[in-house]
Amino acid sequence: MSSYPLPVPQHPPSTHRIRRAFLQITGKIIGLHPTPRPGTTEKILVIRPDHMGDLLFAMPAIGHLRELYPEAEIVGMIGPWGKAVWERLPEFDRIITCPFPGFTRQPKGNPLVPYRLLIRCAKSIRGEGFDTAFVMRFDHWWGALMAAVAGIPRRIGYDRPDVRPFLTDPISYRPGRHEAIQNWALIEGTPEVDPASVGPLFFPVPEDARGRANRLLESEGIGGDDPILVVHPGSGSPIKRWMPEKWAYVTGLLLDRTGAKLVITGGASERSLAEEVADACRHPSAVIAGRTDLDVLAAVLARAMLVMGPDSGPLHLAVAVGTPTVALYGPADPTLFGPWGPPERHKVVMSEWPCAPCGRLDFPPEEIPEHRCVQEIPAEAVVRAATEALSAARTAMSPP
Repeated sequence: MSSYPLPVPQHPPSTHRIRRAFLQITGKIIGLHPTPRPGTTEKILVIRPDHMGDLLFAMPAIGHLRELYPEAEIVGMIGPWGKAVWERLPEFDRIITCPFPGFTRQPKGNPLVPYRLLIRCAKSIRGEGFDTAFVMRFDHWWGALMAAVAGIPRRIGYDRPDVRPFLTDPISYRPGRHEAIQNWALIEGTPEVDPASVGPLFFPVPEDARGRANRLLESEGIGGDDPILVVHPGSGSPIKRWMPEKWAYVTGLLLDRTGAKLVITGGASERSLAEEVADACRHPSAVIAGRTDLDVLAAVLARAMLVMGPDSGPLHLAVAVGTPTVALYGPADPTLFGPWGPPERHKVVMSEWPCAPCGRLDFPPEEIPEHRCVQEIPAEAVVRAATEALSAARTAMSPP
Protein backbone atom coordinates (compact mmCIF):
# COMPACT_ATOMS: atom_id res chain seq x y z
CA MET A 1 0.00 0.00 0.00
CA SER A 2 1.58 1.55 1.06
CA SER A 3 1.61 1.06 -2.62
CA TYR A 4 -0.13 -2.17 -3.43
CA PRO A 5 2.08 -4.60 -1.54
CA LEU A 6 1.98 -7.00 -4.43
CA PRO A 7 3.62 -6.27 -7.76
CA VAL A 8 1.25 -4.62 -10.17
CA PRO A 9 1.39 -6.88 -13.24
CA GLN A 10 2.38 -5.25 -16.49
CA HIS A 11 0.42 -7.17 -19.13
CA PRO A 12 0.71 -6.59 -22.88
CA PRO A 13 -2.18 -4.50 -24.29
CA SER A 14 -3.49 -7.51 -26.22
CA THR A 15 -3.79 -9.50 -22.98
CA HIS A 16 -5.80 -6.68 -21.40
CA ARG A 17 -8.16 -6.53 -24.38
CA ILE A 18 -8.75 -10.29 -24.40
CA ARG A 19 -9.35 -10.43 -20.66
CA ARG A 20 -11.69 -7.43 -20.71
CA ALA A 21 -13.75 -8.96 -23.53
CA PHE A 22 -13.93 -12.23 -21.61
CA LEU A 23 -15.07 -10.48 -18.43
CA GLN A 24 -17.73 -8.45 -20.22
CA ILE A 25 -19.15 -11.55 -21.90
CA THR A 26 -19.08 -13.46 -18.63
CA GLY A 27 -20.90 -10.63 -16.88
CA LYS A 28 -23.70 -10.75 -19.45
CA ILE A 29 -24.02 -14.51 -19.09
CA ILE A 30 -24.24 -14.39 -15.30
CA GLY A 31 -26.65 -11.48 -15.24
CA LEU A 32 -26.61 -8.48 -12.97
CA HIS A 33 -30.16 -8.05 -11.74
CA PRO A 34 -30.39 -8.24 -7.96
CA THR A 35 -32.78 -10.74 -6.44
CA PRO A 36 -33.42 -9.54 -2.88
CA ARG A 37 -34.20 -12.08 -0.19
CA PRO A 38 -37.16 -10.57 1.69
CA GLY A 39 -37.57 -11.34 5.34
CA THR A 40 -33.88 -12.01 6.02
CA THR A 41 -31.57 -10.11 8.33
CA GLU A 42 -29.13 -8.07 6.29
CA LYS A 43 -25.87 -9.94 5.85
CA ILE A 44 -22.87 -8.17 4.32
CA LEU A 45 -19.65 -9.58 2.88
CA VAL A 46 -16.64 -7.24 2.65
CA ILE A 47 -13.98 -8.46 0.18
CA ARG A 48 -10.44 -7.09 0.40
CA PRO A 49 -7.52 -9.24 -0.87
CA ASP A 50 -4.63 -6.99 0.11
CA HIS A 51 -1.96 -6.94 2.79
CA MET A 52 -1.45 -4.90 5.94
CA GLY A 53 -1.22 -1.35 4.64
CA ASP A 54 -4.37 -1.49 2.55
CA LEU A 55 -6.28 -3.32 5.25
CA LEU A 56 -5.41 -0.51 7.66
CA PHE A 57 -6.52 2.08 5.09
CA ALA A 58 -9.91 0.33 4.98
CA MET A 59 -10.48 0.45 8.74
CA PRO A 60 -12.14 3.91 8.88
CA ALA A 61 -14.57 2.81 6.17
CA ILE A 62 -15.34 -0.43 8.01
CA GLY A 63 -16.23 1.59 11.10
CA HIS A 64 -18.50 3.74 8.93
CA LEU A 65 -20.12 0.61 7.47
CA ARG A 66 -21.07 -0.54 10.97
CA GLU A 67 -22.57 2.88 11.69
CA LEU A 68 -24.70 2.64 8.53
CA TYR A 69 -25.79 -0.95 9.21
CA PRO A 70 -25.82 -1.33 13.02
CA GLU A 71 -27.97 -4.50 13.00
CA ALA A 72 -26.37 -6.28 10.05
CA GLU A 73 -24.11 -9.29 10.22
CA ILE A 74 -20.84 -8.12 8.67
CA VAL A 75 -18.28 -10.68 7.52
CA GLY A 76 -14.79 -9.81 6.23
CA MET A 77 -13.25 -11.93 3.47
CA ILE A 78 -9.49 -11.45 3.28
CA GLY A 79 -6.32 -13.39 2.57
CA PRO A 80 -4.95 -15.52 5.42
CA TRP A 81 -1.99 -13.09 5.52
CA GLY A 82 -4.38 -10.32 6.64
CA LYS A 83 -6.52 -12.17 9.16
CA ALA A 84 -4.57 -10.88 12.15
CA VAL A 85 -5.17 -7.28 11.03
CA TRP A 86 -8.95 -7.46 10.68
CA GLU A 87 -9.98 -10.12 13.17
CA ARG A 88 -9.62 -7.74 16.12
CA LEU A 89 -12.10 -5.21 14.69
CA PRO A 90 -15.36 -5.20 16.66
CA GLU A 91 -17.21 -4.09 13.53
CA PHE A 92 -16.86 -7.59 12.06
CA ASP A 93 -18.98 -10.45 13.30
CA ARG A 94 -16.69 -12.95 11.61
CA ILE A 95 -13.63 -13.22 9.35
CA ILE A 96 -13.24 -15.79 6.56
CA THR A 97 -10.13 -16.25 4.46
CA CYS A 98 -9.36 -16.93 0.83
CA PRO A 99 -5.87 -17.24 -0.73
CA PHE A 100 -6.67 -14.65 -3.40
CA PRO A 101 -4.78 -15.24 -6.66
CA GLY A 102 -2.14 -12.60 -7.36
CA PHE A 103 -1.79 -11.70 -3.68
CA THR A 104 -0.02 -14.74 -2.24
CA ARG A 105 3.45 -13.40 -3.13
CA GLN A 106 4.16 -16.77 -4.72
CA PRO A 107 5.23 -17.49 -8.31
CA LYS A 108 2.42 -17.88 -10.82
CA GLY A 109 1.38 -21.43 -11.58
CA ASN A 110 -1.24 -23.03 -13.78
CA PRO A 111 -3.39 -20.22 -15.29
CA LEU A 112 -6.55 -22.24 -14.59
CA VAL A 113 -5.92 -22.43 -10.85
CA PRO A 114 -7.39 -18.95 -10.07
CA TYR A 115 -10.66 -19.90 -11.77
CA ARG A 116 -10.91 -23.24 -9.99
CA LEU A 117 -10.33 -21.43 -6.70
CA LEU A 118 -13.00 -18.88 -7.63
CA ILE A 119 -15.57 -21.63 -8.11
CA ARG A 120 -14.64 -23.27 -4.81
CA CYS A 121 -14.86 -19.99 -2.90
CA ALA A 122 -18.18 -19.10 -4.54
CA LYS A 123 -19.62 -22.49 -3.58
CA SER A 124 -18.40 -22.13 -0.01
CA ILE A 125 -20.26 -18.84 0.53
CA ARG A 126 -23.31 -19.46 -1.67
CA GLY A 127 -25.22 -21.05 1.16
CA GLU A 128 -24.45 -18.27 3.64
CA GLY A 129 -27.23 -16.04 2.36
CA PHE A 130 -25.29 -12.82 1.92
CA ASP A 131 -27.48 -9.95 0.76
CA THR A 132 -24.69 -7.52 -0.16
CA ALA A 133 -21.01 -7.72 -1.10
CA PHE A 134 -18.60 -4.80 -1.05
CA VAL A 135 -15.57 -5.33 -3.31
CA MET A 136 -13.15 -2.88 -1.75
CA ARG A 137 -10.21 -3.02 -4.14
CA PHE A 138 -10.67 -0.87 -7.23
CA ASP A 139 -9.44 -3.44 -9.77
CA HIS A 140 -10.49 -6.68 -8.10
CA TRP A 141 -12.57 -8.23 -10.87
CA TRP A 142 -11.83 -11.69 -9.42
CA GLY A 143 -13.61 -10.83 -6.18
CA ALA A 144 -16.52 -9.23 -8.01
CA LEU A 145 -16.89 -12.26 -10.27
CA MET A 146 -16.71 -14.59 -7.28
CA ALA A 147 -19.50 -12.67 -5.55
CA ALA A 148 -21.62 -12.88 -8.70
CA VAL A 149 -21.04 -16.62 -9.11
CA ALA A 150 -21.96 -17.03 -5.43
CA GLY A 151 -25.33 -15.45 -6.18
CA ILE A 152 -25.00 -12.47 -3.84
CA PRO A 153 -27.84 -10.26 -5.10
CA ARG A 154 -26.30 -6.85 -4.44
CA ARG A 155 -22.67 -6.28 -5.39
CA ILE A 156 -21.06 -2.90 -4.77
CA GLY A 157 -17.65 -1.97 -6.15
CA TYR A 158 -15.75 0.59 -8.16
CA ASP A 159 -16.90 1.47 -11.65
CA ARG A 160 -13.83 0.17 -13.47
CA PRO A 161 -13.94 -1.64 -16.84
CA ASP A 162 -12.88 -5.08 -15.60
CA VAL A 163 -14.98 -4.94 -12.43
CA ARG A 164 -18.16 -3.27 -13.74
CA PRO A 165 -19.60 -6.37 -15.52
CA PHE A 166 -20.17 -8.09 -12.17
CA LEU A 167 -21.59 -5.20 -10.13
CA THR A 168 -25.16 -4.19 -9.47
CA ASP A 169 -24.08 -0.90 -7.86
CA PRO A 170 -20.95 0.53 -9.48
CA ILE A 171 -19.53 3.53 -7.61
CA SER A 172 -17.40 6.05 -9.48
CA TYR A 173 -13.69 5.72 -8.80
CA ARG A 174 -11.84 9.02 -8.82
CA PRO A 175 -8.13 8.54 -9.54
CA GLY A 176 -5.71 10.64 -7.51
CA ARG A 177 -7.42 10.30 -4.13
CA HIS A 178 -6.02 8.56 -1.10
CA GLU A 179 -7.15 4.97 -0.59
CA ALA A 180 -8.76 5.82 2.76
CA ILE A 181 -11.01 8.29 0.93
CA GLN A 182 -11.78 5.81 -1.86
CA ASN A 183 -12.81 3.18 0.69
CA TRP A 184 -15.04 5.65 2.51
CA ALA A 185 -16.70 6.72 -0.76
CA LEU A 186 -17.47 3.10 -1.63
CA ILE A 187 -19.19 2.48 1.70
CA GLU A 188 -20.98 5.82 1.53
CA GLY A 189 -22.19 4.95 -1.99
CA THR A 190 -21.15 8.23 -3.58
CA PRO A 191 -17.88 9.70 -4.90
CA GLU A 192 -18.76 13.03 -3.27
CA VAL A 193 -16.81 12.70 -0.05
CA ASP A 194 -15.30 15.38 2.15
CA PRO A 195 -11.83 14.06 3.11
CA ALA A 196 -12.24 15.68 6.53
CA SER A 197 -15.14 13.30 7.24
CA VAL A 198 -12.95 10.22 6.84
CA GLY A 199 -11.90 8.88 10.20
CA PRO A 200 -8.30 8.16 11.28
CA LEU A 201 -6.47 4.84 11.11
CA PHE A 202 -6.71 2.88 14.32
CA PHE A 203 -5.39 -0.38 15.68
CA PRO A 204 -6.29 -1.57 19.18
CA VAL A 205 -3.22 -2.81 21.05
CA PRO A 206 -4.10 -5.50 23.64
CA GLU A 207 -2.74 -4.79 27.12
CA ASP A 208 -1.09 -8.21 27.34
CA ALA A 209 0.80 -7.40 24.13
CA ARG A 210 2.27 -4.31 25.77
CA GLY A 211 3.58 -6.49 28.56
CA ARG A 212 5.05 -9.01 26.12
CA ALA A 213 6.67 -6.18 24.17
CA ASN A 214 8.26 -4.75 27.30
CA ARG A 215 9.62 -8.15 28.30
CA LEU A 216 11.07 -8.64 24.81
CA LEU A 217 12.79 -5.25 24.94
CA GLU A 218 14.05 -5.90 28.48
CA SER A 219 15.70 -9.08 27.20
CA GLU A 220 17.64 -6.77 24.86
CA GLY A 221 18.70 -4.43 27.66
CA ILE A 222 16.03 -1.79 27.13
CA GLY A 223 14.22 -0.76 30.30
CA GLY A 224 10.63 0.26 30.65
CA ASP A 225 11.51 3.96 30.93
CA ASP A 226 14.00 4.01 28.07
CA PRO A 227 12.84 5.97 25.01
CA ILE A 228 13.16 3.99 21.79
CA LEU A 229 13.64 4.85 18.15
CA VAL A 230 12.39 2.19 15.71
CA VAL A 231 13.66 1.47 12.21
CA HIS A 232 11.70 -0.96 10.06
CA PRO A 233 13.99 -1.35 7.02
CA GLY A 234 11.98 -3.98 5.13
CA SER A 235 9.02 -3.70 2.78
CA GLY A 236 6.84 -5.85 0.58
CA SER A 237 9.05 -5.12 -2.42
CA PRO A 238 12.86 -4.93 -2.35
CA ILE A 239 12.81 -1.95 -4.71
CA LYS A 240 11.51 0.20 -1.83
CA ARG A 241 14.39 -0.46 0.58
CA TRP A 242 17.00 2.08 1.65
CA MET A 243 20.73 1.56 2.16
CA PRO A 244 21.97 0.31 5.58
CA GLU A 245 24.77 2.87 5.74
CA LYS A 246 22.22 5.67 5.35
CA TRP A 247 20.14 4.25 8.19
CA ALA A 248 23.33 4.19 10.22
CA TYR A 249 24.00 7.87 9.52
CA VAL A 250 20.44 8.97 10.35
CA THR A 251 20.09 6.91 13.52
CA GLY A 252 23.52 7.98 14.73
CA LEU A 253 22.54 11.64 14.66
CA LEU A 254 19.10 11.08 16.16
CA LEU A 255 20.31 8.84 18.96
CA ASP A 256 23.03 11.33 19.88
CA ARG A 257 20.39 14.05 20.12
CA THR A 258 17.65 12.15 21.95
CA GLY A 259 19.48 9.56 24.04
CA ALA A 260 17.01 6.95 22.79
CA LYS A 261 17.73 3.24 22.26
CA LEU A 262 17.58 1.82 18.73
CA VAL A 263 15.18 -1.04 17.91
CA ILE A 264 15.13 -2.70 14.47
CA THR A 265 11.95 -4.56 13.53
CA GLY A 266 10.93 -6.83 10.69
CA GLY A 267 9.46 -10.18 9.79
CA ALA A 268 11.28 -13.49 9.99
CA SER A 269 12.32 -13.23 6.34
CA GLU A 270 13.80 -9.77 7.04
CA ARG A 271 16.07 -10.86 9.88
CA SER A 272 19.23 -10.72 7.76
CA LEU A 273 18.31 -7.25 6.48
CA ALA A 274 17.71 -6.03 10.03
CA GLU A 275 21.08 -7.42 11.14
CA GLU A 276 22.77 -5.77 8.17
CA VAL A 277 21.36 -2.43 9.28
CA ALA A 278 22.40 -3.11 12.87
CA ASP A 279 25.95 -3.98 11.81
CA ALA A 280 26.22 -0.67 9.95
CA CYS A 281 25.09 1.41 12.94
CA ARG A 282 27.63 2.78 15.44
CA HIS A 283 25.14 2.55 18.32
CA PRO A 284 24.05 -0.76 19.85
CA SER A 285 20.66 -1.89 18.66
CA ALA A 286 17.99 -4.43 19.59
CA VAL A 287 17.17 -6.54 16.54
CA ILE A 288 13.75 -8.08 17.13
CA ALA A 289 12.94 -8.96 13.51
CA GLY A 290 11.15 -12.29 13.40
CA ARG A 291 10.48 -12.26 17.14
CA THR A 292 7.12 -10.48 17.26
CA ASP A 293 3.58 -11.29 16.30
CA LEU A 294 1.35 -8.49 15.04
CA ASP A 295 0.15 -7.47 18.51
CA VAL A 296 3.66 -7.27 19.96
CA LEU A 297 4.92 -5.37 16.93
CA ALA A 298 2.08 -2.89 17.36
CA ALA A 299 2.95 -2.52 21.06
CA VAL A 300 6.62 -1.85 20.25
CA LEU A 301 5.65 0.73 17.65
CA ALA A 302 3.19 2.36 20.06
CA ARG A 303 5.96 2.75 22.65
CA ALA A 304 8.40 4.37 20.19
CA MET A 305 9.09 8.08 20.01
CA LEU A 306 9.48 7.75 16.21
CA VAL A 307 9.24 4.99 13.58
CA MET A 308 11.17 5.23 10.31
CA GLY A 309 11.32 3.05 7.23
CA PRO A 310 10.33 2.69 3.60
CA ASP A 311 6.67 2.61 2.63
CA SER A 312 5.32 -0.60 4.21
CA GLY A 313 2.47 -2.03 6.23
CA PRO A 314 4.29 -1.64 9.59
CA LEU A 315 4.82 2.08 8.89
CA HIS A 316 1.05 2.45 8.49
CA LEU A 317 0.61 0.34 11.62
CA ALA A 318 2.74 2.90 13.46
CA VAL A 319 0.40 5.64 12.21
CA ALA A 320 -2.58 3.59 13.39
CA VAL A 321 -1.19 3.30 16.95
CA GLY A 322 -0.45 7.03 17.09
CA THR A 323 3.35 7.14 16.79
CA PRO A 324 5.09 9.79 14.63
CA THR A 325 6.62 8.37 11.45
CA VAL A 326 9.03 9.11 8.63
CA ALA A 327 8.30 7.08 5.50
CA LEU A 328 10.45 6.88 2.37
CA TYR A 329 8.64 6.75 -0.99
CA GLY A 330 9.80 6.05 -4.54
CA PRO A 331 7.70 3.84 -6.83
CA ALA A 332 4.54 4.26 -4.73
CA ASP A 333 2.58 7.50 -4.86
CA PRO A 334 2.17 8.99 -1.36
CA THR A 335 -0.84 10.97 -2.57
CA LEU A 336 -2.63 7.63 -2.91
CA PHE A 337 -0.84 5.47 -0.36
CA GLY A 338 0.88 7.85 2.02
CA PRO A 339 0.38 8.03 5.80
CA TRP A 340 -3.25 8.73 6.69
CA GLY A 341 -2.63 11.03 9.61
CA PRO A 342 -1.59 14.60 10.50
CA PRO A 343 1.19 15.56 8.04
CA GLU A 344 3.14 17.41 10.72
CA ARG A 345 3.52 14.12 12.65
CA HIS A 346 3.84 11.77 9.68
CA LYS A 347 6.51 12.88 7.26
CA VAL A 348 6.99 11.61 3.72
CA VAL A 349 10.41 11.80 2.09
CA MET A 350 9.88 11.38 -1.64
CA SER A 351 12.50 10.32 -4.16
CA GLU A 352 13.57 13.09 -6.51
CA TRP A 353 13.97 10.75 -9.47
CA PRO A 354 11.94 12.16 -12.39
CA CYS A 355 10.24 8.79 -13.00
CA ALA A 356 8.96 8.50 -9.42
CA PRO A 357 6.30 7.52 -8.63
CA CYS A 358 6.05 4.96 -11.42
CA GLY A 359 3.67 2.63 -9.59
CA ARG A 360 5.70 -0.47 -10.51
CA LEU A 361 6.91 -2.96 -7.95
CA ASP A 362 7.39 -5.98 -10.18
CA PHE A 363 10.81 -5.41 -11.68
CA PRO A 364 12.76 -8.66 -12.14
CA PRO A 365 15.53 -9.17 -9.56
CA GLU A 366 18.24 -8.55 -12.13
CA GLU A 367 16.74 -5.12 -12.94
CA ILE A 368 16.36 -3.88 -9.37
CA PRO A 369 19.90 -2.41 -9.17
CA GLU A 370 18.95 -0.08 -12.04
CA HIS A 371 15.99 1.35 -10.12
CA ARG A 372 17.57 3.25 -7.25
CA CYS A 373 14.86 5.85 -6.70
CA VAL A 374 14.56 5.05 -2.99
CA GLN A 375 18.22 4.22 -2.38
CA GLU A 376 19.30 7.66 -3.59
CA ILE A 377 17.05 9.58 -1.19
CA PRO A 378 19.52 11.82 0.70
CA ALA A 379 20.15 10.94 4.33
CA GLU A 380 20.00 14.63 5.24
CA ALA A 381 16.39 14.79 4.00
CA VAL A 382 15.43 11.94 6.32
CA VAL A 383 17.19 13.58 9.29
CA ARG A 384 15.32 16.81 8.58
CA ALA A 385 11.95 15.01 8.35
CA ALA A 386 12.62 13.10 11.57
CA THR A 387 13.56 16.29 13.40
CA GLU A 388 10.33 17.96 12.26
CA ALA A 389 8.17 14.97 13.23
CA LEU A 390 9.74 14.77 16.70
CA SER A 391 9.31 18.51 17.18
CA ALA A 392 5.62 18.30 16.22
CA ALA A 393 5.13 15.43 18.67
CA ARG A 394 6.75 17.39 21.50
CA THR A 395 4.59 20.43 20.73
CA ALA A 396 1.43 18.32 20.77
CA MET A 397 2.37 16.92 24.19
CA SER A 398 3.25 20.28 25.73
CA PRO A 399 0.59 21.81 28.00
CA PRO A 400 -1.21 24.85 26.54
